[in-house]
Amino acid sequence: MSPRPGSLTNVVRTAGYTVDPVIEELVKLAPLLLMAWNVRIRRQWGLTDHVVLGAALGAGFGLLEAVARYGLDAARAIPHPAGGWAIPDSLRAPYIPGPEQVLSAWFPAPQGALELGDRAPGVGASPHLVYTALAALGVGVLLRAKGWVRALGVLPPVAACVLHMLTNYAAAHPADRGAASRSTRSRVRCGPSRWCAWRSPWPPTCGRCGAGRPTCRTSCCPRSGPGGRA
Repeated sequence: MSPRPGSLTNVVRTAGYTVDPVIEELVKLAPLLLMAWNVRIRRQWGLTDHVVLGAALGAGFGLLEAVARYGLDAARAIPHPAGGWAIPDSLRAPYIPGPEQVLSAWFPAPQGALELGDRAPGVGASPHLVYTALAALGVGVLLRAKGWVRALGVLPPVAACVLHMLTNYAAAHPADRGAASRSTRSRVRCGPSRWCAWRSPWPPTCGRCGAGRPTCRTSCCPRSGPGGRA
């Protein structure tokens, strides 16, 4: 049952991909901006220093967020055969990587999602690390560049906020993400003047007759070429 449009649950859910990403990015950049008030420090730091410190702030924020979200569920965690722990609360259970996954990945995220039947869960990069490193690059450009180039420093923080919003929107609307993937089509030439709409993922099947590529009935396909509907 979906929440009502005016309910508090819906407001919190909507804020998760509209307002919250902007607030989080500003909070993560706050220590960097405070240290930049010191003229001596600001003159010593280069763009690399800003990016590295931004990545560290993002990684620490992501770890704090994961601890606050799953810290009370430690008693329910189940060891995974491939390493790490799973918290059984849904078919797509939260996954906490172990030392093996953390030490064998670049910039690992503090948590992930365990798909049903996944025997070897992997660990992706920490999204907060990426967002804040990108935003910190913009701060470095604003503080170090001169002339009109300084105005370009606004673009990385804006891009970080937009990426953060899109990631949170995809997490809050899994049905929309699934519908988008199901609607993806690639057109493959099926004959001299006929085209079939092949469903992804591989192996492809005809979008009309449902047959595989070798047995597709060309009579089911329109003669309108690649621009026609299939």
